[in-house]
Amino acid sequence: MASLQASLESMKASEQSLKAELGTALLSTLSSDDQLEVDRLNDEIQELTSTNRHALEERVKVCYLNILL
Repeated sequence: MASLQASLESMKASEQSLKAELGTALLSTLSSDDQLEVDRLNDEIQELTSTNRHALEERVKVCYLNILL
C-alpha cells in the first residue's frame, strides 16, 4: 500500500510538472537550427496560404463569369 501511495504521489508531481509546461514557448527548448527551420516553415506556410487565397479568389471570379455567360 505504501508503494502505491508513493507511486501516486510521483504521478501527481509529474502531472503538475507537465501542466506547468503547457503553454510555454516551445521555441525556447529547440536548438538554433531547429528554431531556424521552424521560422523557415512558418514563412513557407504564410506564402502557401497567400497563394491558396489568391487561387481561390481567381476560381471564384471564373465561376462567377461562367454564371454570367
